[in-house]
Amino acid sequence: MKVHHIGIAVKSITKAVKKYELLGYKVEKEIIWDKQRNINILFMTNGTERIELIETVDISMESPVKNLLYLKTNMMYHICFETNDIIKQITQLQSQGFVIINKPDKAPACEEKTVAFLFSRETGVIELIEVRGN
Repeated sequence: MKVHHIGIAVKSITKAVKKYELLGYKVEKEIIWDKQRNINILFMTNGTERIELIETVDISMESPVKNLLYLKTNMMYHICFETNDIIKQITQLQSQGFVIINKPDKAPACEEKTVAFLFSRETGVIELIEVRGN
């Protein structure tokens, strides 16, 4: 599978952007608010590499990255892989010991493409994004 992006949990997208710009990354598009997940998302690219900066909007509410940020540091949260058939890929990965942690759902930050999150002890959290025709 091809890597789509690497997700990084950050305390502040604004502060993180400045540092990643020093490393050659450029903002791909504006910050997107994912109300359902209580997060803001910003994609940045450096050549063909893409990162996704993820911050909690309201720290009094749950979000996928809230607990990670209690460690007081920004950290890699997941690697996202492209797939042509997300249901088939989930089934294959589950047969190999992956556990689904977020069922397939539309992602506002990814043009409403279907995404799902899975976990294994050996890989940590991964995301799948359905990209038809790739």
